[in-house]
Amino acid sequence: MSRPRIIQPGQSYTFSKYFELPFSPEDILAELGCTYERERLQLPRTESLGRETQQLQQLIERNLRRVKLLSEDARKQAIIAPILLEVCEIAQTQLNIE
Repeated sequence: MSRPRIIQPGQSYTFSKYFELPFSPEDILAELGCTYERERLQLPRTESLGRETQQLQQLIERNLRRVKLLSEDARKQAIIAPILLEVCEIAQTQLNIE
């Protein structure tokens, strides 16, 4: 039994349209005959924030392993928001969210 097509023949897709599809990036890329691998994030190093930078990198890597980012909202909630909040903690500042 074949699975339903993600990319519909004859339909035009813009770059942003792919992010609106309710499928994982892995599934979309597989249909296009492509794959990708996540590489380990290399954050800039500084002596004064060594421990904080390492903790931030661990947080990012842990969240990326645990979450399939199927939508823009998922990216905001699961990946971007925790990173921003951790950066605010390191910088001792507040985050304004509209």
